[in-house]
Amino acid sequence: MDTLFFQDGITDFKLGHLTTEKAHPETKNLSDWAKNDLPKALKQWKKVDQDIFPTLHAQMPLLKKMRQDFLATWQAGGRVVLIGCGATGRLSLSLETIARKMRCPYHKQIISLMSGGDLALIHSIESFEDFPDFGKRQLQDIGLSDNDLVVGITEGGETSFVIGGTQYGFEVCQRKPYFLFCNPEESLLGLRRCQLMLGNEAITKISLVTGPQAITGSTRLQASSVLMTAVALALFYEDHQMIPALERLERIFSTWDYQKLAPFIEKESQIYQEQGHIQYRTSHDLAICVLTDTTERSPTFSLPPFENFDDQLQVSSLSYLTIDGMNNAPDAYFQLLERQARTLTWPQYIRLAGRDRLLGFDISEEGFKKRDQKLRLFTFGIHHQNFHFQFSLDGLQESFGHEEISNLFEGHLFLKLLLNTHSTLVMGRMGRIQNNIMTFVRASNKKLENRACRYIQLLLEHQGVSLPLVKIHESLGEAMKNASNKSDIPIVPTVVASILKSQTEKIAT
Repeated sequence: MDTLFFQDGITDFKLGHLTTEKAHPETKNLSDWAKNDLPKALKQWKKVDQDIFPTLHAQMPLLKKMRQDFLATWQAGGRVVLIGCGATGRLSLSLETIARKMRCPYHKQIISLMSGGDLALIHSIESFEDFPDFGKRQLQDIGLSDNDLVVGITEGGETSFVIGGTQYGFEVCQRKPYFLFCNPEESLLGLRRCQLMLGNEAITKISLVTGPQAITGSTRLQASSVLMTAVALALFYEDHQMIPALERLERIFSTWDYQKLAPFIEKESQIYQEQGHIQYRTSHDLAICVLTDTTERSPTFSLPPFENFDDQLQVSSLSYLTIDGMNNAPDAYFQLLERQARTLTWPQYIRLAGRDRLLGFDISEEGFKKRDQKLRLFTFGIHHQNFHFQFSLDGLQESFGHEEISNLFEGHLFLKLLLNTHSTLVMGRMGRIQNNIMTFVRASNKKLENRACRYIQLLLEHQGVSLPLVKIHESLGEAMKNASNKSDIPIVPTVVASILKSQTEKIAT
């Protein structure tokens, strides 16, 4: 199966034509606004987030069909299995966790799989998502049966891991899979690995196109928000509740005050610029939402990832998480997920992604003590009472809430929107985006390699230098070898500077 989808990072992963990979016209000056006009940045960001709601309304007939298929699966004793990777893997794990914490009907029959297992919540396994057979194998690990229903979730619609897993669900399960993505179907037809999904009429495709992301290609933002909401409507609401629930979410969003984030954005970026570090603290019922945002910052902005306390040599992450009241890592992860962690037991990956490795990322009070002993540490508290969120950081306090938020999923959705906005604009103030281009992206798989090449090409063109993508790909590969053990190297600016220097030297000689 691998050879069907996976060839190289130039042809099979040439994705610049996809909507999710394009630059959004409403945020083209975001890096400047983040530094010099936060009210403008926050206003424009909310305008882009607003686009998720019309998209969901337009696909409501298919979402209601998905709800009916979920019910039929549960009532027959089967499981709904959500499969994703990267941001969609984290949203899948979040939805399973929310279902368990809400104790909603059939919550024990909702299963999530992320490429690389639960450890990938904290630290992605490089290139894991490039292999469709890994999606199949992780489904085999949970004993996928003919009575289950697989839901493949992929922002772009072209992720090999999710395609492989969804195809296996089609082959094994009597109820045919769903395949959710955020690009127009016609834009994916030229990618051979997508044809297996799009050409199969038995697989229900739901295209949730919200437009480009607020930060070019950063699908942890609006794409993951619309996908999470789409699946949640089918998981948590009866058929007759789905449209009223969506209308209520849209009404709440219209009153949601992003502007109150500005002091926290300024303060957190100041702390980092003054060599400080932050420990986010929250309760177990909000923890997976906070964890998702903080760990996604590392690959998006080339930041040091969460440190593993079992490692001898480590660079401290700018931010980390502690779950209130958890005395050790095993208890913290059980409370985080509301179950035992599902980590890989494959011999070639067990040291990289097994249970022992996961527990080294200590999100308990013990982890806080270890960081507090060596760092200039500030606590960012995120707590709630009836889904009115209280943020606190170094003397700042603010409340975000709405009386119509009625359950834990809705609270998570609005907290996700706040945290995505906050963390991206913090990084904007620190110079880790240019205009609305994710120039500090870490090229950890084929899709991200191609994305980095396109950003390099665009920045070179701004300097009057034109190079074919294949040459840029070669330069990127060389730079990645040189920076293989340095997680915070800004690979796109580094390659741009190297090529410009080479061009200048050629002219001089």
